[in-house]
Amino acid sequence: MTAEYDMLETSRKQLKRKLSRLNHELWEQTFPKEMAKEFNEIMLNAYKLVNNPDQLGAFSSVKGIKDEIGRVRFADKSLDGVNTSIAALKEKSGEQTVLAKS
Repeated sequence: MTAEYDMLETSRKQLKRKLSRLNHELWEQTFPKEMAKEFNEIMLNAYKLVNNPDQLGAFSSVKGIKDEIGRVRFADKSLDGVNTSIAALKEKSGEQTVLAKS
């Protein structure tokens, strides 16, 4: 059970790093209202997973830990979508910057 929890902690750390990079990239940027709302929702859901994580004692089985790993990985993939959208908008506007890496 501790091996799975270590995997969960690693996934959380990766998610936290990606959130920090995207937060830096999005700072003082403007986006269309619908897109900004979507970005906000995705990032808030990811922050919820990182800010108040369940500790090892909160899980009653390995299945619970694997479910949490799945949620963290889904949030990570959702942030990849945000990253792709930002890259497309910057390419469209002609800007060239380095975006958050996976």
